[in-house]
Amino acid sequence: MKTYLTSFIVLLCLITGIQSPLAENITFHVDLSSTSGFDAPSDKVYITGSLWGWSEPGTNSELELTDPDHDLIYSLTIDIDAISHYEYKYFINSGWQNGEWDAGKNRSFDYNGNAMILSDVYGDIKERPAIKNHQPVDEAIDIELNDLISISFDMNLSEIDLAKIIITPDPGNVSANFEQNNTSSILINHDELIAATTYTVTIPAGSVKGAYSSLSNEAYSWSFTTRPEVEPCKVTFNVDMSNAESFDPENDELYITGSFCQWMCPGDNAIYRLTRNEMSQTYSIELDFYAAQAYE
Repeated sequence: MKTYLTSFIVLLCLITGIQSPLAENITFHVDLSSTSGFDAPSDKVYITGSLWGWSEPGTNSELELTDPDHDLIYSLTIDIDAISHYEYKYFINSGWQNGEWDAGKNRSFDYNGNAMILSDVYGDIKERPAIKNHQPVDEAIDIELNDLISISFDMNLSEIDLAKIIITPDPGNVSANFEQNNTSSILINHDELIAATTYTVTIPAGSVKGAYSSLSNEAYSWSFTTRPEVEPCKVTFNVDMSNAESFDPENDELYITGSFCQWMCPGDNAIYRLTRNEMSQTYSIELDFYAAQAYE
C-alpha cells in the first residue's frame, strides 16, 4: 500500500512539473523626473496594455506604479506566463485622457520566457521614426513629370529641418511639408520633372523626429525614372453649357480637373479654366496628354 502511494505522489509531481506554466517577473520602470505638470504628492501613475485587455487606467489598482524612494522613477513588477508580443502605455491618474500621448504608436516588448526589466522615460518612446512607404516606389519607371512625391512614416512627426530633403538632379522649387491633418506623411512639391531622367530623393538624418520620441530619423534615399520623351496627344474638351440653368456666363467660370493634375481643386490653377467660344454657350480647352487619364 505504501509503495503504491509513493509512486502516485511521484507521478503527480512529475505531471505537475510538466504542466506548470511560465511565471517570470517583468518589471516596468518609468522616469517622470522631466514630466511637466506632474505632482508626485497627488498624482498617480498607471500602466495598461494588451496584457490586461487595455483596461481603462485607474480601474485596476494592481496596475498602479509606485515610487517608494521618491526619486520620480515609478515601478511595477508583475508575473507573466505567456510568450508573446505585448503593447502598453503609461497614464497619469485615471481615465484615457492623461496618457503619454493622445494616439499613435504604443510601447511594446517581446516576452521570451525570461525575467525582464523595462526602463522607460514618460512621454518618450525612444524609437526613431521609420519610413513605411513612399511614392513613387524605389526604382519605379515611367513616372509622369508632375507626379506627386510622398513619404509615410510609422509615427506622427515633428519637424526638425524639412529643408534638408532634396531631389537630385534638382527640378527646382523643391519644398517639403506635412500632409494636411496627417503629421505622419510628408509631401514634396517640385517643378515639372524632365523626361527620361533618373531622380534620387534624399532624406538626410535629422530631418524629422517622432512627435513623442526624442530620436530623429536615419538617412534614407531612393530613386525613380520618369517616362521617356514622347509627343503629347492633344485633346480638346468642349462643354455645352446651354442647358445648365444655374450657370451664369457673365459671372461663373468653368474648370476641368482629373488625374492629370492629381484632382486639383477646381479654380486653383487658371491653366485648367475653359474659355467660352464666341456667340455660343460652348466652353473649350486643349490639353496635352501622355497617358490615359480620368477627368471631371
